[in-house]
Amino acid sequence: MNSRPTARIQSHPSHQLADDGIRRPPTIPRLNSHTSSASSQLPGSVVDPNSEGGKNWSCGKKESEAKAGTPRNELRDGDGFVGGSQPDLGASKQDLERPGLGKGTQAFDSAPTHEQSNRPRSQPLLAFPMRPGNSKSMNNAGRDGHETSQATIPQNTGLDPTNIATLLPGDSFWQGASGNDKTRRGACRVADFFSWQAKHPEDALTEQVVKHGFSDKPSNPQHETNTARPSLWSHLKSKQGLQTLSSLLVTVLEKRQAVGHITTGSTFKPPPRITMPDTRRETWLRDLANPNVPVRRQSKHVPHGIKGKALLEQCLNKNIPIPRAVWLVKCIGANEIRGLKRRGVSGAFAMGGELKWVKEWTVFVQQFIDSLISLCGQQDWQQKMQYGTRLATQIFEERLLDREQYLDWLLTSLETTKLHQLPMWLLLAQIYWRSLISNRQRGKRLAEALLGHLDSILAEGVDTVYQALIDRLRALLTTLIVSHRGCLILPATWEKYKHLFQAPSELSSESKLIHACANLENRNKRLICKSSGPPSTHSNPTRALVALLDAFDQNVRFSELSVQCLGIFSDRRQLIATVMTWASSKYRTGDYRIYLVARLLRNWQAVGLDVDDAVLSFLRFSATSATLDQTNVFRILAELVRSGHFSMGRYLQWLVSEGCLVEDNDCKFFHMQLLAELPTQRLPKHIVNLRQSLLQQTNRDFAHRKPDEEDDFIALQQRVPNLFSRTTADPTVVSVKHLSIPTKLELGRRLRQRIQEYTKPNDFSKLKAKADEAAVLEEVSAISNEDFCASRELLEDCDDFAILADMISVAASSNDESVLASVTDTLHYHARTFAAIGAFNPLSKMVVERYCNLRMRRATSRDFLLALRDVIAIIQCDPRVPLLVERDLAHCDQKTAVAVCSPVSDTNETLQPSKLDPNEEIERIFSSGNSMDEPTMSRLFEKIATRMKQHIDLKGKGVEAANFSCWLYWLRTFDEKKFEVLVHDWLLVLLEEGHREYLRHALCSLAGAGCLPLGSFINSTAVLHHQDKLQLGPNLSQFAIEDRSALVLNMLIPHDVPSLPHLHAPDAYRLRVCQHMYCQKNPETVLSLVQRALGSTDTAAIREALNDRVLAFVVQRLALDSNAVMTAFEPSGESAPVAFATKRLADKMIEVGGLPGFAKLSFLEQVEKLVKLADDLSLPVSILALRQLSRTFELDSSSFSGPDAISNDVFSTSLEAAVSAGSSTWPDLLQVMPLEIAQKVREHAEDTILSVSSCAVSETDLDAEQNAKALERFMSLVEATSQIRVSPERAAFAETLTRQLKAIAEAIVRPEDHLKDVNGSTPSFVLLIPTKRPWLNAILYLININKSLFFDSPASPDAQKCLLDVLCSLLREPRLQTCPDLSEHIFDLLISFSDHLSPDLRAHFSELYASTSSVDPRFAFLFGSSTPPDAWLALAQPCPLPTTPAAATAAATSATATATATGSMAPPPPQHQQHQQQQGVPRSQQHLASAKHVEWKTSPFVFNRWELLQAPPPAGENDTSLSLSLFGARQK
Repeated sequence: MNSRPTARIQSHPSHQLADDGIRRPPTIPRLNSHTSSASSQLPGSVVDPNSEGGKNWSCGKKESEAKAGTPRNELRDGDGFVGGSQPDLGASKQDLERPGLGKGTQAFDSAPTHEQSNRPRSQPLLAFPMRPGNSKSMNNAGRDGHETSQATIPQNTGLDPTNIATLLPGDSFWQGASGNDKTRRGACRVADFFSWQAKHPEDALTEQVVKHGFSDKPSNPQHETNTARPSLWSHLKSKQGLQTLSSLLVTVLEKRQAVGHITTGSTFKPPPRITMPDTRRETWLRDLANPNVPVRRQSKHVPHGIKGKALLEQCLNKNIPIPRAVWLVKCIGANEIRGLKRRGVSGAFAMGGELKWVKEWTVFVQQFIDSLISLCGQQDWQQKMQYGTRLATQIFEERLLDREQYLDWLLTSLETTKLHQLPMWLLLAQIYWRSLISNRQRGKRLAEALLGHLDSILAEGVDTVYQALIDRLRALLTTLIVSHRGCLILPATWEKYKHLFQAPSELSSESKLIHACANLENRNKRLICKSSGPPSTHSNPTRALVALLDAFDQNVRFSELSVQCLGIFSDRRQLIATVMTWASSKYRTGDYRIYLVARLLRNWQAVGLDVDDAVLSFLRFSATSATLDQTNVFRILAELVRSGHFSMGRYLQWLVSEGCLVEDNDCKFFHMQLLAELPTQRLPKHIVNLRQSLLQQTNRDFAHRKPDEEDDFIALQQRVPNLFSRTTADPTVVSVKHLSIPTKLELGRRLRQRIQEYTKPNDFSKLKAKADEAAVLEEVSAISNEDFCASRELLEDCDDFAILADMISVAASSNDESVLASVTDTLHYHARTFAAIGAFNPLSKMVVERYCNLRMRRATSRDFLLALRDVIAIIQCDPRVPLLVERDLAHCDQKTAVAVCSPVSDTNETLQPSKLDPNEEIERIFSSGNSMDEPTMSRLFEKIATRMKQHIDLKGKGVEAANFSCWLYWLRTFDEKKFEVLVHDWLLVLLEEGHREYLRHALCSLAGAGCLPLGSFINSTAVLHHQDKLQLGPNLSQFAIEDRSALVLNMLIPHDVPSLPHLHAPDAYRLRVCQHMYCQKNPETVLSLVQRALGSTDTAAIREALNDRVLAFVVQRLALDSNAVMTAFEPSGESAPVAFATKRLADKMIEVGGLPGFAKLSFLEQVEKLVKLADDLSLPVSILALRQLSRTFELDSSSFSGPDAISNDVFSTSLEAAVSAGSSTWPDLLQVMPLEIAQKVREHAEDTILSVSSCAVSETDLDAEQNAKALERFMSLVEATSQIRVSPERAAFAETLTRQLKAIAEAIVRPEDHLKDVNGSTPSFVLLIPTKRPWLNAILYLININKSLFFDSPASPDAQKCLLDVLCSLLREPRLQTCPDLSEHIFDLLISFSDHLSPDLRAHFSELYASTSSVDPRFAFLFGSSTPPDAWLALAQPCPLPTTPAAATAAATSATATATATGSMAPPPPQHQQHQQQQGVPRSQQHLASAKHVEWKTSPFVFNRWELLQAPPPAGENDTSLSLSLFGARQK
C-alpha cells in the first residue's frame, strides 16, 4: 500500500506545552452526525484564512490548503488573531487573521513536504485489511497514521463504524470546535470498535474467541478487588462521615498545593552556540527551515554569529516556519543574556544590561519591519511582508521585546508616514489595536494620528484614489467613537479636528453613532471650557433680531426677513416692541429704519397679528425712555396712520382709560406731542374732533396750522417756483424742517400731485417703433433738472422718502438725460431707504429700461452713464447692461475731442491776453485744437483754477457752476496722466491753504466731471501727511498736520449741502454719492482719519471730528462691525492726548444717546452708568466708552471728579450688580475690559464660590436656595472669564480647591458625618445628590480652568498627587455610579490631568490604583497597569513552625494577620472541631490530619520568557503522552 499523506493535529492553547510535537494515533475516518452539534460548542477552533471569507472552521488542515501548498507545520491560535477578539474594523479575515500570528506553536516532528503531500497515488486503497504478516507496514501505519488527512482517506474502505455506534471523546476531541462532521473525523473514538490492524486482542483468532466471541469484561464483575468502598464506607456512613470526608479533601488540597509549589529557581540552560563555517551554518538554517528535519537534531547547538537584524533576515530568506523561527530567536536571546551574566556583573547592573540588550533587540525588530515596508512594490514583497509581520507579532505576543518602545515606534511611524505607506501602517495598527487603545497615552496618539491623516487628505480634496483610504480611516475612527471614546478626549486639538466628527454622524443613521458623536463633542467642550456660545449671545433672541435688522440692505428679500423675524420671537408683543425700539434707538442711524419697521408692521397685521395692542404696550415704556428718539416713534406711527394700519380711535380710547393725559403723569407731554404729530387727513370727523379736544385740554400750545394754509403753500412755491408758475423767485430759501409731520406730509402730497401733472408729449412717440423695440411712451415728464433737484431737496428736508420714490418714478420717464442722471444718483444714495419702502427694485429696473430705450435712438450723455455705472454695481440686472454702459462711456470719450487740423499750441494767440470774457476765452482755447502740450495744459489748468476762486468770491456770479466740471473733463481728454498730476498738486495746495469753500467746490467739480475718485484724494492727503512729518520744523507743529486730517474728514463724510449759488446742484449731489460709496467700501480709512483728527491739539479740529456726521458714521460702523472700530481707536502708544480725545468721542456718543452731562461725572458714577446703560442696542457704544474710560483712568486718574477709587474694585462691583440684576450684556462688557480688571473679577468670583460652597456642606433648607442663586450668579462670571490666563501668584488657590473638593465629596459620599436635616436625621443619598451636585460640578469646573496652577507652581507634584487621590476616590465610589454623567465628568478631568503627569507620579498611581486584583479598567486606561501578566508567580520555600508555645502563638498571629491582609486564607477552625474530626478518622488515616504543618515563605519568581522553550518529543515507540491538564492538576 502507498503511504498516506499526513495531517497536523491542532492543540488547544491551554495545554500546548504538553501536546505540541507529540505524535498521535490514527484518527477515526468518520465522525457520526449526532455528535456534531455538541462538538461545535467546544473551544479550540482554528480560523483557516485560506478558506473563503475566513468563515470555515476546522480542526485540521483543509484539502484546499494542501493543494495550495500551505506549510503544514504551523499552528494557529483559536481566535484567529493576536491578543484575542478584535473589534470589527472593516478589515477582511485575510488581512487580520493571518496564519502564525497567534499563540500557537510548531510541532517538532517531521511532516511531509509540499511535493509529497501533492503526490498522486499509484494504486488505489484496497477494500480489505492489510495482511498480518506485513508488520513493517503496520508499524509505519501505526506511527504515521495520525498525520493522515481526511482528504486522502477513501470513503468506502469497509473500516467505518455504523451510524448508530456510540461515540466517546478522544484525545483530540477537545482541540476542535467545529460542528462539521467531515472536519472532525479524528475528534472522537467509537465505543467497542477498533479497526483491524493486527495489534488488538480481538484480532488474535483463538479457540475461545471463535467459539464464544471476544469480550473485554471481567469474568466475575460482582467481586471487585481494586475499590476503596469497603475501607471508607464504614467511616462515611457514621455521624462524623461528612467531617471525615471534608478533612480528607482538605488534606488532598494541601497535598496538591504543596506539590504545585515552585521550590527551586530556574536551572534552564539554552542550547549552546558554536562557531560554524558559513557552509555549515547555511546547512543548519536550511535544516531548521525543513519541516522533515526534527528540531531535536537542531537543538543540540545553534550557530554563533547570527543575531540582531541579521537573524530576522535569515529567518525571512530561509522561510523558516514561524514557530521554529521564534524558537531560534529564544535560543540566541537566552545565550546573549547569559553572556551578559557571565561577565561578572550581577544584581542591578546585570538587570540594567539585560534591559539595554532588550531595547537594542527591539530596535532591530523595528528596523526589520521598516526595511520590509520600504520594499513595497518589489517582487515577492507581499509574501515577505506577511512573513515579517507574523514573525514580529509572534515576538511581540511572547514578550520577547520592549513592548512600550515597540508601540511608541509604531505610533511615531503612523504619525509621520506618507500617504503611499499609510495603508501598511494602518494594518499594523489594527494588529496591535488592543495594545494601543488599552492605554490613554497611546490611545490619544493613535486617535490624533488617524485624525491628522484624514484631515490632510480631505484638505487636499477628495480623490477617488484615496477614497478607500478615507473609508478605512473613518471606519477606524467610528470604532473609537463608539467603543473607545476615552482615546478621543482631545481638548488641545478638538477645535482643529471637530469638523471630522460631523461626517460620521451625518452619513450614518444609527442613533448609537449619532449619540456617541454628540457625547464626544460635549465632553471635549467641557474640558476646553467652551460652550455653544457666550452667555450674552446664547439663546438671546433680542440680540439675534437686532443683528438681523442691522444687516438689512437692498439685496435682502423682505419676505424672508419678515419670516425670520417671526421665527426668532414666539412672543409677538415682545417682537413688535423690539423692532420699534431698534427703529427709534439713538444708537442706530438711518431713515430706512422707519420705513422698514412700518412695512413689517403692515405685513404682520395682514397675517393676523394685533399690531395696535403691541404698539400701545410699547408706548407705555417708550414715553419715558431717554435712549429712544421720540421723533422716530412719531414718524413710524404717522406712517401707519397714513396707510390706515393703526387705529387712531383705539389709541385715543387707550389714552383716556390709562390716564396718560392727567397732570401728574410723566407721559403726558409725550402723548400730547404724539397726538399733534399724527396726520388727520383720512380720519373720521368724530376722531378728529376728539383729538382736537384732548389737545386743547393741555396747557401747552399744540395748535397746528392746517396743511392748506397759505404760508405753508407759499414756502412750497418758493422752493420750487417753476413747477407752480411763479415768475419771480424769492432768493430766501424757506426751511421746512421745523414743520410738523402732518404739514410735511401734506407738502409732499401736493408736490407729488404737481409733478405728476407736469408732463409733455414724447418727441420719440412720432417715430415708428420697430417690431423688436419696446413700446414708446406717449407722454413723458417735463420736469427740468433744476426743478428736480429743488424738489428732491425739499422732500429730503421733509423726510418724506415715500413721496420721493413716487417723484423718481415719474421723473424716470423724462427724455432729459441730465434729469435721468439726477434720478439715478438719488436712487443710489437712498438705496437702503427705497429698499425698505419696497421701491428700489422697481425704480432701478425702470431706470435701466429707460437707458436701453434711449441708447437705441441717440447717444447717451456722459453724466447719465457715470451715474448708471455706479448704481448697476448694487442692483441685479442683465449682465449685458454693464458691458453696454462701459462701451458707451468709451464712445463718449472718443467723441469729446474737437476735430481740427492743428494743436492748441500752434496758435500764437491762444493764451495771450485778450479783451474777451474769461469764460469765452477758455471756451475758445478748448475749441482751437485736439491736442495740447504740457506747458499749455498747465497754464490752462491754472486759468481754470483762478476762475473758480473768482467764482466763489463773487458768490456764483459771472459764470455757470456747471462749466467748471465741463472744462475739467475737456482738459482731461488731452492728457490724462498730466491732468492727474495737475489735480494732485492743486489739491495739495488747497489743503495747505485750508480754505474749506475752495476745496469743496474743487471736489464737486471733479466729482461731477468724473475725473478723480476720492481714493486719489485720500492718497494725496496721506502723501502730504508724510511730507509734513519729514519736514517738521519750527514753523510746522504736529497739530497742524492733524488739522488737515480734520479738513479731509469733513470733505469725506457725506452731509446735506444747501443749495448755494456757487455750487452746481447735480455736481454737489454727485459728490455726496461718491462720498457715500467711499465710506461704505473703506470704513477703516475713515476711522483712521477720525483717530488722527482726535489727536490734534487744536480745539477747532477736535470739534470738527466730533460733529454729528462723524458721530453718526461711528455709531453706524459700531453696529455693523464693532471690532474694527475698537481696533481703529486703540492708541498706538502711550499718547495721553489721543486717549482723552477718543474718550471725548465716546462721551459725546453717550450724551447724545440719552445721558447728558456724562463727561462731568466721577469715575465711579461713569462706570455705573455705562454698565446700567448697556443693552442689546447700546452695547457697542458702551464697550467703547468703558475701554476708553479705563485707559484714561490709568493715564491720569486726577482728571476725574469725585473721591479716589480703585478701578478694579469699581468694575468688579458694577459687574456683580449687573449680574444680580439679570443683565444679558455683562459678559460682553467683561471681555473688553483690561486683562487686570477681568482677572480681578474672576478671582473675586472664584473666592466667593469657595466661601459659599464651604457653607453648602452643612447648609439647611433655609439657605440652600439663596446659596444656589449665588452659585449661579458667580459661575456666570467665571465662565465668561474662563479663557483668561491664571496668574502664577495664585498658586495657593490649587490647595484650596483640592481641600474644598474633598469636603464636598465626603459630604456626598458619607453624609452621616457632615449633614443633618431639620429633624436631626441624615438625608438619603437619593435626596442629597440633587442639592449637592451643582457644588461638586462647580468645583470640578474651577479645577479645570485653573489646571495650570497644578503644574506651574513649585509644589506641583504634591498638589497633583492630592487632587488625583480625591478624584480617583470619587471615581471608584459605588454610590456615584448612579450618576453616569457626573462620573464621566470626573473621568474626563482625570484624563486631562493624566496627559501631563510626570513618569514618577504615573507609576505611583499605576501601582496604587491599577495593580490590584479587582482593578477598575478605567484606572488601567488612565495610568497604565504596572503588573506584568506573570506577577502571580512566586518562589515558595518551606519554613517549619516554631515548637515553643509562645513562638507558635506569635507565628499563628502573624499568619492570621497576613491572611487577613491578603485575603487569601480563611481563619482556622476551632480546636474542638479539629478533635472531633480526628475521632472520626481511623488511626491509619490520622497521619493526614496530624501531619506536621509547614509555613511557606514566598519570594518573587522571575519568569524569563527567553527560557520558555518547547521540549522536543521523547525517543521511543510510544511517544504519546497524557495531558494532565484534562485533570486540572500539575505535572511534577
